[in-house]
Amino acid sequence: MQNRAEPAIARSDWHLRARVRIIRDHDAVAAAPPVTWCFREGEEYTLVQWGLAGQPVSDHWWTSQNTDTAHTVPDDHVTVLKVIEKTPPTG
Repeated sequence: MQNRAEPAIARSDWHLRARVRIIRDHDAVAAAPPVTWCFREGEEYTLVQWGLAGQPVSDHWWTSQNTDTAHTVPDDHVTVLKVIEKTPPTG
């Protein structure tokens, strides 16, 4: 069993919006309606990471901004090309 560090707790709401390139294929399903989106290696998207104050900071995923139809991509499936906007979780 591995000891893992506890994730930091955000002191403020935070977000990161970036242009990313998919580096490994990934099929994602939105919650409502349940629609599958196929992210393919080499494609580029503008995606976000975000979190709320008082919650653990998790940067292990990327998603679109529309939460109703969001498709989530694991962080290890993308490479960041350009950070567009950043508000850190430290306030």
